[in-house]
Amino acid sequence: MLLKGKTIKLSFDNVLLKTKLINILFYMQMWHWIDLVKFNAIPFLIIFFGNICIIAKVYARKLNAKVLPLGTQHFSKANSLTITLIVLNTTFLISSTPISIYLALYDTWSLNATNHTNARLVLAWAIVNLLMYANNTINFFLYCFSGRNFRQEVKRLLRIRWGQFDITSQT
Repeated sequence: MLLKGKTIKLSFDNVLLKTKLINILFYMQMWHWIDLVKFNAIPFLIIFFGNICIIAKVYARKLNAKVLPLGTQHFSKANSLTITLIVLNTTFLISSTPISIYLALYDTWSLNATNHTNARLVLAWAIVNLLMYANNTINFFLYCFSGRNFRQEVKRLLRIRWGQFDITSQT
């Protein structure tokens, strides 16, 4: 009886060990590709097709609308919004793709790597991380640069912070 219990326990341990190995192999071989698709490709495709829809609607409105002074202002705002969205989405793609590609290919690159190659990989890791984090910083400046309403709100918030807010200037 005792021997059977040990055999069952060893058998259970072997199954557990095999399961852990399968999980480790899955993580090493597949997880980075899933990460690339989930956090980069899918958001980019959603953003890309959303931009196409927005641009198509703006273009269709331009073709169908009669040009009036008020309409011109409306279309310039729509063009500004379209340009802002395209720039923000391009920035997202440029700043987030390198880290996903790095993570997906790191195991291949680091396999049998020399010390020089490892040093280059460490440098590349620092650069792709900086790019990823820079996306958030760049977005703020892009909004400030391209959005008049955003700039006005930032100015209003700063005036409140510095005690220069006039309650009659609120809209």
